[in-house]
This record gives sequence, C-alpha cells and structure tokens, in this order.
Amino acid sequence: NVTGFANLTTLIGDNNDISDFILSDANNQLTSINLNSNSLTGSGNQYMPPNVEVILMYQNTLDEPLTDLSGFTQLRYIDCSFNLNMGGSIPSLPTSIVVCDLIMSGMSGNIPSLNGLTKLERYRVTYNSLTGTIPSVSGSPLLNNFQVHDNQLTGNIPDFSNCTNMYIFDVDNNQLTGYVGGAVSTNIFRLNWQNNLLPASAVNTILAECVASGVSGPNRIINVGGTGNAVPTGQGLIDAQTLRDRNWSVTVAP
Repeated sequence: NVTGFANLTTLIGDNNDISDFILSDANNQLTSINLNSNSLTGSGNQYMPPNVEVILMYQNTLDEPLTDLSGFTQLRYIDCSFNLNMGGSIPSLPTSIVVCDLIMSGMSGNIPSLNGLTKLERYRVTYNSLTGTIPSVSGSPLLNNFQVHDNQLTGNIPDFSNCTNMYIFDVDNNQLTGYVGGAVSTNIFRLNWQNNLLPASAVNTILAECVASGVSGPNRIINVGGTGNAVPTGQGLIDAQTLRDRNWSVTVAP
C-alpha cells in the first residue's frame, strides 16, 4: 500500500512475490513503476496512477484485460508481456506512447489503428491470437521495431517506407496474402516474413526493395521462406542472390 506516500515518484519492486499494489489519487507524482516478475492479478489498469509515464508488469499473473489507456496522457512505455491469461483486446493508446509491449498475453481481436501515435518507436504484440489486418504504420514515422508475428493476421503487409528508422519488421507466422510495397529503410536489420501466404509478386517486391536500399551486411536478414509463401521468380531470384552477395542472410521458399 503506497497511498500514504504522496511524494513517491518511482517504485521499483521487480523480481519479488508481490500479489497486490494499492494506489490512490494522492499518488499523482508517481510516474515510473517496475513490478516485473511478481504475482499481480486483476487488470493492469488498477496499478496505474493518473500521471504514470512508465509501467512495467512483465511476467505477472494478470487475469483481466487492459482497458482504454488513452486517458493516461503521460504514458510513454508499457510492458504487460507474458501475462498469459490477461486476455481481452489491445487497448487504445495515448498519443504520448513510445513503447508498447504486449507479448504473449492471451489477446485476441484486431490491432487498433495507430493513427496519431506519432511518437511510437516500438510496438510488439507477438504470440497472441490477433485477427484482422495490419493497420497502416505511415502515421508513426519514428517506428523502428514492429513485431506482430505469431498471430492469425490476414490481408496485406502495409507500406512502411515512411518509417525511415525501421530496424525490425517481423510479420511471420500469420496468414498474410500480399504486400502493398514501398521502400526499405537503410537502417533495416531484419525482415521475418516467413510462413505466410505471400504470392511471388509480393516476395519479388520486397526482395527488390532490399536491393534498392543499397544496404550491405553482415547481419542483415530477410526471410520470406517457410510454408505458404511462393518461390521468387525471374528478377526476384536475381535479387535474392544480389543480397547474398552483399552478405545478407536470405531465406526463400524452396
């Protein structure tokens, strides 16, 4: 119970066995909370003071969904990953958000629009049961790490050319059937797109864009292989070899 500590600004209590955490409106100066690896239950919302900026509740036992977070107008960083029974859907986020990590938390439903999230840099919602399409990322120009792999997403992979700092863009292990096309950032490190339903045209397009970026390895990765994706054709085969010659790790369907 921290209700009596009105001047408290930071709380660090990770790696314990904390099962409850009581707040009040008096905790309006508390902006940073790290309660990773504890035994918290309920919804993450109940552990968030009004002016919270950073809330870390990775690997607890939260068993109720997060609800609308748009009212937490100072929130920059949220991690509620590995709360396997949290469930629900991805909540609306405030425009202040920079990092959103909701990995393996039993979530379903669609990925909500990212419109207005101009400060967003990292968005990871992997290993859930999300459906529907991947929303446009063009309104989040600072986005550099986008991971939505291991869900049940369908439709097209969106254009991410406006995200000029894009480093990781992982959409593997879904049911995606196309790629809008655009351009690849010169900062790109990894494109894991394997195990989808991409036709040769989509595979050829992303390979061509990687070549056009002019980026050389080592440690650059593009994986458009696995099951479901088509084999590249024509120029796509040439582009795959060009990337290998530039020390990329390139995997295509056999």
